[in-house]
Amino acid sequence: VALVNEVNRDEGLMANVVLFSAAISACEKAGQWRSALTLLKQMEDLDIKPNLITFNAAISACGRGGEWERALKLYVNLKRADIRPDAVTYCALIAATSKAKKGSRSRAYMFAQGLLREMDDAGLEKNVEVYTAAIQAAASARKLDDIGLLFGEMKTRNVKPNAHTYAVAIAAQGLAKHPEIAVELFRYMQEVDKVEPNVVTYNAVIAAAAKAGQHKRAVRYLREMRKSGIAPNIVSYNSAISACKPSGRWRKAQRLFEEMTRNRLMPTLITYNTLVGTTIREGNLDRAKQWMENLRRDGLRPTHETYVNLLSVCKEKGLWREALDYFRQMESEWGIPSTTETYNALIAAYAKGRRPHKAAALLDEMRDRGIPLSTTTHHAYLRAHRYVGDWRAARRYILLLLHTTSPTYPPALPSSTGENPERTVLRRRLRPGTAAVARTAFHELLGAMAEAGRVEGMPRVMRWMRLRGFPPGTIAYNWCVRAREKREEWDGVLGVIEEMKARAVRMNAMTFRLGIIAAEKSGGWEKSLDLYREMQAAGYRMQFPDFGDASWGYGRELGMVEDAEDSALTRAAPGDDPAALADVF
Repeated sequence: VALVNEVNRDEGLMANVVLFSAAISACEKAGQWRSALTLLKQMEDLDIKPNLITFNAAISACGRGGEWERALKLYVNLKRADIRPDAVTYCALIAATSKAKKGSRSRAYMFAQGLLREMDDAGLEKNVEVYTAAIQAAASARKLDDIGLLFGEMKTRNVKPNAHTYAVAIAAQGLAKHPEIAVELFRYMQEVDKVEPNVVTYNAVIAAAAKAGQHKRAVRYLREMRKSGIAPNIVSYNSAISACKPSGRWRKAQRLFEEMTRNRLMPTLITYNTLVGTTIREGNLDRAKQWMENLRRDGLRPTHETYVNLLSVCKEKGLWREALDYFRQMESEWGIPSTTETYNALIAAYAKGRRPHKAAALLDEMRDRGIPLSTTTHHAYLRAHRYVGDWRAARRYILLLLHTTSPTYPPALPSSTGENPERTVLRRRLRPGTAAVARTAFHELLGAMAEAGRVEGMPRVMRWMRLRGFPPGTIAYNWCVRAREKREEWDGVLGVIEEMKARAVRMNAMTFRLGIIAAEKSGGWEKSLDLYREMQAAGYRMQFPDFGDASWGYGRELGMVEDAEDSALTRAAPGDDPAALADVF
């Protein structure tokens, strides 16, 4: 850019389109989209008309900078200048749409599809670079089925995918937590298309295993990578270390870290973030503190994301004291300002640690500091009361949430004539526009009542929900089932299930489980068999070794469990015979 400016100042030199195209290409390779657009503006001021190479470079520069809409505007200017776009133009535009930011990715992908159709209409041949860019755009928009269609089209048109194409597709499956499909793509790449993997494809398949927490598979591919003569880089090791995090395999993570340093690879902030999270998940707090010291020693500075990760792990483990230490350290030692996200994590840690009064104090602190409360904030605070069975506090808070968005209280509970001091304090913690939290707030109230064994008031809450336009669903009814099961009211459990059927509310794995237990306890084996057959028809299967055991560990997240892997129920396999349960009875 400086050289172009020098040429413009020198009266003996004449700037031309070749000079500007070269400068814009330099900006494109450096990702300096603003400089590229500035040069285009200078061309306009000097009455120098850009050519196809100029536009292609500027479009690519905007794409690299994530400015896909600016790239499309340049494409419009190119067509207005009566310049015919080529395959390079379309490839750069489609690649630009793949860099769209969250919230505009689906819209960007629609433009990418339109550009692919334009190429067909113009009779332009799609090469492997175009298809790779299109697959990347589909991956960005989470259109996994379209990735398969694009691979099929490549095969039809005899366009052979390269390692980069496969790396993009494997990474997309990894982000979607489909490690088996990612591994199958990696195998197909080598055995069918005879494409040799490189460091990028290995990193993609290791990351896919890491996303699913498959540490053994991630390490296996790391070893295979080295045997193939491909040296793992820092991304390879970071992915393998992150695979150890979900299961808390901190010793394995440490061995990978030591191997990485032996190979003279410098750890990054991502490395330390993962190591700290892994060791905290295992409960090794001393080791986690040592990793933080190592981070400081290596001249790295923790970020907001570092502490969000730390607080999230503490939240999951219920380590509220450690979470509070990290929360204070973040501001006092590193000057990282607290945000809604960090407050939410600490409130959730207080909830898991059964400290609702501390969670309430944090809400006041957020309000005093002007930090906005989010939907997650309200849910975490209500969950703190649910865990201790304080349904009265949960009910008061919900009334305030509803009061902030409606001039009247629910008809079932009219407002008091006088101002309650406690209500005044609670109102300070709220902000308008919290209607979106109402449904989950009611679920938390029902959960608190279930924990407290407050069965009598639950039908009233269900009526509130209907009056407020939130018809009770599976989660709400599950809490009612749980409350009666806790009091061993087996006929009551079956009564709730009958009401669910009458109101056409879907039953999930947990509903079936508790219903079968209730029917068994009440001596109604025929009812148990009917429920079991309904469960099979709905696509669930019960683990026979656990059947008939009323002491199943369903945990405190009973109402929230939708994933069959989190319970003793799994999806029914093809060929399962519902009548097989008769033998168990």
